[in-house]
Amino acid sequence: MHYRFLFHNDAHAEDFFENSKNLVIEADEGILFIESDTLPTVYTAFDDLEALPALLKTISQHIPEGSKVIINAGEDKSSPGLLERVIPYFRAAGCVIRNHNIGYRTANLAGDGKKRNLSHVNEMSPDCFQSVHDLALRRLDGDKFGMTYDQFESFMDKKTSHGLLIGDGSAPKGFILGDVFDSGRQIFIRGLAVEKDAQGKGHGHDLMTAMFELARNKGVKQSMLWVEKTNSRAIRLYKTFGYRPYGDQEVLFEFTI
Repeated sequence: MHYRFLFHNDAHAEDFFENSKNLVIEADEGILFIESDTLPTVYTAFDDLEALPALLKTISQHIPEGSKVIINAGEDKSSPGLLERVIPYFRAAGCVIRNHNIGYRTANLAGDGKKRNLSHVNEMSPDCFQSVHDLALRRLDGDKFGMTYDQFESFMDKKTSHGLLIGDGSAPKGFILGDVFDSGRQIFIRGLAVEKDAQGKGHGHDLMTAMFELARNKGVKQSMLWVEKTNSRAIRLYKTFGYRPYGDQEVLFEFTI
């Protein structure tokens, strides 16, 4: 199909099809892939932009009317300008832009070249999962974090997932989550947050440094992440660790069924 707004990578696709709660809807206008989440996320494949409203209406056959879902659309370096072309059609279909993310990647895990005392950075243990999840909901704008507590617990239960925190496990000052993929060659930074009253103390730099060190010790060579286009503070931090945009962008729309 001409327009394919699908999964981020092969590992994401595998996870999608292994989850029995996810749905695949085949309609005359195209195909919908609905991923179970705090808010269900919908990926699409279709040929005709004019048919997009009819395609999205088929979601109501499986999810109650009045519910909200996230619709994913994106472009990569092989399709520059695609988002600019399709956004008006998603808007006309009733979708509202929630956030616009840019993909960043490092060439290596050298970090920012500074030595830091990381004795206050610790690995997460199950007894602090609830407090970390609470912090994520506060600092990552609630459902934008995209994981219920049960989903977060399942994420941390994976062998490829890693979590580090600063502070007391019952009241952490900050945390970082990483997920190793691409056959162990890359680590995806799934989330990074610092309590508002703990900002300006270098905790973000400490967490990034510690995660890079952990990843290097496991043989990981590179890292990637998504960052909101307008989040200049986070972008400055990531650039000091060698992250650069590599051509991928995604827009997350909110759609009320």
